[in-house]
Amino acid sequence: ESKDRYSKELTGLKELEESGELLQKLRGYRNKVVSLPLQYLTIGENVRKNFRAEGPEFEELVESIRTNGLLQNLVASLIEFDNGGWELRVTAGQRRYYACQKLGLEKA
Repeated sequence: ESKDRYSKELTGLKELEESGELLQKLRGYRNKVVSLPLQYLTIGENVRKNFRAEGPEFEELVESIRTNGLLQNLVASLIEFDNGGWELRVTAGQRRYYACQKLGLEKA
């Protein structure tokens, strides 16, 4: 089945963010596959202590994404803070996140 069937495009995020409705929309997408601008994702502590964003393994990942696209989704958790703030923290796919950034991709 095509990626499009499982992927929803979030449109108008900037307008929603400015109006304060973005968090509400994100809550509705919990446990769903969505395409998000990388600018909305944050990185927490990496469980891979030996991760380096350089070297042949990382470059192979970058080239794979350049050639084939992102074949495995990033996983992010919506974390809400007591002060009303929030973040979308990548919980799986930190290397893929950095590879997408290196390629200048806007969405993952």
